[in-house]
Amino acid sequence: MLWIVRLDSGKTMSDLYRAAQAGERTTTWAKQLGGPSFALPPRTSNVTLDLHPGNYVLVCYTGSAREDRARYHFLNGMSRPLTVLRTAKPHVRAPRPDVIAHITENGIVHLAAPIAAGRRVIRVQNATDQDYEFKFQQVPAGKTGKEFLAQPATEGPGIPWGGLASVPPRAVVITTIDFEAGQYILGTRPAIRHETSQVITVTAARRSSRVSASVSQRAPSP
Repeated sequence: MLWIVRLDSGKTMSDLYRAAQAGERTTTWAKQLGGPSFALPPRTSNVTLDLHPGNYVLVCYTGSAREDRARYHFLNGMSRPLTVLRTAKPHVRAPRPDVIAHITENGIVHLAAPIAAGRRVIRVQNATDQDYEFKFQQVPAGKTGKEFLAQPATEGPGIPWGGLASVPPRAVVITTIDFEAGQYILGTRPAIRHETSQVITVTAARRSSRVSASVSQRAPSP
């Protein structure tokens, strides 16, 4: 999982690291912009953001909520600085979304349209004052989504299918996911089995069929 963090002028990745050592997950001079969630290899997960010139840090906050600080990924070196430079090139527009997802109170997601199999651009809008995840897990073969959600956590997760590690409060973040037809669990909490998670059925993409017609004209009989 990855978070993109924008630093105020004069701040560095070392400052963010020292803040993490002191137990500060958020600071007034570091703004979290969101980032891609977890996916199993060889799959990938992604995020589309509009970054302004400045200094950023790519960081993994996994383990930050644990008392065992030895399992905090950031403190174990999972971070990289990133500098965004000014450019004279024209501004690139964000990709047009296939689906718009609204995160509402308590982390419940409302999809504006069904999801079909294939590569889909999802625009995620967080209408709350809380940071949420936005992730899909494919339901394992042999089970329905309802059966999967009813299982205890000890049964293990589904198949991570990408999404977003973070959608900050009142923010808009875009992700692109290549779906297969089938059932998925869509959730916004660290645990996928949560009362706010829901079963999403991804339908097979419709193939357009073309019908060609030929018209023959007979010559008039003499």
